[in-house]
Amino acid sequence: MKKSFAVVLAVLTLFVSAFALADRVFPANGQLGVLNSYQIGALTIDDVARTPAAAIRVYGINNLMVPAQQVPEDADVWYVTEANGNVWKIWLLTPSELKQQKAVIKQQKNAEQ
Repeated sequence: MKKSFAVVLAVLTLFVSAFALADRVFPANGQLGVLNSYQIGALTIDDVARTPAAAIRVYGINNLMVPAQQVPEDADVWYVTEANGNVWKIWLLTPSELKQQKAVIKQQKNAEQ
């Protein structure tokens, strides 16, 4: 009984670890920016004051939600706005994700021409 439980636990641990290491997929309608500051009720992206949505979510590099007090200043981010312009979701980017998102933007601009 204990041995089968240990096997199941090991398999679940491997599954969760593999899922955590998977590449994150960002929404195509997002924008690249630098999150200069964030506190509850106010945020600044690219030195422009923006209004956060009531249900704003900030995701860290491990894709877990980050409380306002732990969001770093001047962080590279990918963010999505609501129809009214309020910032709804923010993803903190790793250096490799930043490079990847810049390449995606460049590719989209080339496709439009």
